[in-house]
Amino acid sequence: MITIKLIISLLAIHLFADYLLQSMWQRTNKHKVWSALLSHSSINAACWFVAAMFIFKDSDKCVQF
Repeated sequence: MITIKLIISLLAIHLFADYLLQSMWQRTNKHKVWSALLSHSSINAACWFVAAMFIFKDSDKCVQF
């Protein structure tokens, strides 16, 4: 079920991962240089992975580590 808490959490994760953790080099070069895009995508994916572990930790559909 989609709740307002989930929507706010997803927005907060996006803002944190895509704006606060993105360096100026990544921001200006990710459209031109593959290494900038790769580093930006890796940091973004790591944030989403960690956040998903916390958001879905009580879900019975989540893989338990």
